Amino acid sequence: MYIQRVDANGNPQMAANGVLVATRDFSSTQDYGLGIDADGNALLAFRLNDGNGNAQIDVQKVAPDGSLLWGLGGVVVSNDSGGANSPKITATGDGNIAVAWSSSVGAIVVQKLDTSGATLWGLTGVSITPSAGFFFLADLHGDADGNVIASWGAQPSFGNNQMWAQKLAAADGGSLWGTDPVKV
Repeated sequence: MYIQRVDANGNPQMAANGVLVATRDFSSTQDYGLGIDADGNALLAFRLNDGNGNAQIDVQKVAPDGSLLWGLGGVVVSNDSGGANSPKITATGDGNIAVAWSSSVGAIVVQKLDTSGATLWGLTGVSITPSAGFFFLADLHGDADGNVIASWGAQPSFGNNQMWAQKLAAADGGSLWGTDPVKV
């Protein structure tokens, strides 16, 4: 996994071919999330093989000069025995970072990290679990107050597809739009 920064005219700003973020054991990159924080650091979330054949979600913060701010290997935020998918990442208005993914059991998982990559919403983050069917993460956005808005496709039953969203509190990931997600 490489990253390259370009200027407003499309000119590369890092070394030729970019900066190596991670060496992964995948034949292709199917899902990743890319964001930027207030300091111009790139925020990258991607799938990484955990060595047991399961995809986990890894995140990295990359400085404008290409330095890997969370060290070689970044921060692994998932621990999904069936494999995690579809990561998204965003900066939040309180200076932190939120990352989310689709779990192998059909839930959406959201974790908040501080500027050093330490988890803020417990070890496993906040899970939004369907009563039936599956959820598939669509997008993730932070607001000015540090809250996080996650949206996802819900498939409560075969052929029944809906778009849902929930706003999560900055401090603890509690549901701000009621106990049930908003059906968009």
